[in-house]
Parts: sequence; C-alpha cells; structure tokens
Amino acid sequence: MKAKPYQIEALKQRLQKEFKAALVFGTDASGVQEISKQIQSIVIPEAGPFSVISLTPADLKTTPNRVLEEANTPDLMGGRRLIWLKEATAQHANIMSDFIEKCQTDAFLLMTAENLTKSAALRVESETSPTILVIACYPPEVADLRRIIMDFSRTHGFDFAPEAMDYLIQNTDNNTLILKNELDKIALWNQDKKYLTLDLVQQLVGTGTVNVDTLIQAVANRQTERMLSSLTALLAQGENPVTLVRLIARYFSNLLKGVDKLAHGETTADVAKKILKPAQFRLEEAVMEQLRTWTKANLLKAHHDLLNAEIQMKSGVLDPELILKQTLLMQTKK
Repeated sequence: MKAKPYQIEALKQRLQKEFKAALVFGTDASGVQEISKQIQSIVIPEAGPFSVISLTPADLKTTPNRVLEEANTPDLMGGRRLIWLKEATAQHANIMSDFIEKCQTDAFLLMTAENLTKSAALRVESETSPTILVIACYPPEVADLRRIIMDFSRTHGFDFAPEAMDYLIQNTDNNTLILKNELDKIALWNQDKKYLTLDLVQQLVGTGTVNVDTLIQAVANRQTERMLSSLTALLAQGENPVTLVRLIARYFSNLLKGVDKLAHGETTADVAKKILKPAQFRLEEAVMEQLRTWTKANLLKAHHDLLNAEIQMKSGVLDPELILKQTLLMQTKK
C-alpha cells in the first residue's frame, strides 16, 4: 500500500496491527531517515537492547537468510522485533516476499533504499501488497513545507504572518528536517504573544541577528570578519556545514544568472528583485552592489569552489567545518 510521508500518524494503528513490513525509499535521504525512525518508534514504542536489528546487504552475503532468521528469533525480553535492512536495492524483492510468506512471529521488516524505479521488483511487489506500507520520499514541494508549518501552528496555537511563513519555507533548502529544527526553536517561545511576525521569527530561529542570510551576505560582500563571526555562530547553533555550503552555492548561482540577465539588457534593480526572496527585500541595495562588483569569471570560480567544497565534505577525509571555513575565506579575500 502506498502512502505519503505526512500520513504516517494517520496510519499509526495499522502499523501496529495490520502491516507486516514497510519500504521507505527516495532521493530525499533525510526524509527516508526521518520516516523510518517514525515507523520504528510506532512499531516498537519502547525498544529494548535486542528489539531492533540493523542489517545491510553486506550482512547477507555470508548469510542470505539472515533477515528471516532474525525475524523468526523471539525477542529475549518478550517484545516485538523490528529488522531494518538498510541500503536495500531492487534485487532484494525476494527478501521482502520471503519475509511476508515465511515469518512465523510478529516481527516487522523495515527496508530503506535510495530511489527505486516504478518497475523495480521490490517496489512493484511491495506496492501491491496490502500488508506492506510503501512511502516514497522526494524533496518536498512548497505545499508540503507549508502543511508542516500549518500543522505546527494548530498544535502549538501559533499564527504566522504570511511573510514569516515565507521566510521559514524559503530558508529550508527543501529539507523538512531543517524546517522542523527551526520550528522546534519557535516552540520554545512561551510568551502570551502567539502572532509571529517576520522579525520575531528571525529572532527565534537564530541567535540575535545571526542567520544564514547574514553569512551569505558577508561572503558576497567580501566581509571577512563578519563572515567568520557569522559562521562561528551558525555552527555553534548546530547548523550543518554541508547545508550551509549548498545555500551559499545556490546564492552565487543566482548571482551568475543575474549577471547574464544584465548582459541581456535588464536593469540592476530588476535583477536584484528576482534574486531576492520576498522576506529579503531589505538586502536589495547590497545585491545590486554585488552584481556590479562581481565579474562573471569570479562568480564562476566561486561557484566551482563551493561545489568542490561540498564534495570534499562528503568524502569524510577532512573536517567539514574546516573545509567550509577555508573555502569562504578564499571568497572574501579576493
């Protein structure tokens, strides 16, 4: 049975009583991880030390029947077991079908994978089974992010000004985890004032006036000291270096497009408005100056440096925070 990520709570009872397994896949890795954790907490609310068995395809090379063996082994504490097969592929359809057919306990099989084509055997067989829940996770649309904020508003009794909601949506890098982290910060606001303006939201999701926009503008304006202080504050707040470098690279990509628009006769003011988000119009003068001072060649080099930094961060060889700092210093000292 197919379902959307936001329908998990509505399917809570069925996960506990009807479904025997779940397949979670897609290009949104953080979404796959979050939904899988939700399923685990629903199926096994109070997990013991032997309740969750985490496996990968490497574990199946020497013991092909490992999933079924674990499923048919009763939990030592008498509770339900969840077998989580990570990094599954289309070739693991037989693992799922064997589990559904031969599992003799109330164990639950959770399989997670990267993107699966519509014709992939694992996906096809799972989607047609009434006892398997299938959830595809792709980068969220604006409507999905808006739904998360509205659900949060109803739960906590907040009312967001339109521009405040836009600000939250536009600063998530299409990542529901980032948005939920920001909303968690807002949830700590326990004053009587429940109407959240743009200024108030900016204060609540950052420390003081430091937010990602502050860092981006410091880099684009070549303000080394401001960049360093903003970066330090954001990392202290728990911001992910990979997310930060992506957001900065996206901004420089927009500047590049802006320079091309200028070459085709558009005015600097008009181009600046297209680069900025609705909640950022106070930065219009700064962006106009950036369009005048950054050459296309320098923007191409900066954008390349930022993309290369993300690749280095993911390699795991060097400290991501150090890579980010060095890359941004290269841009501000030019």
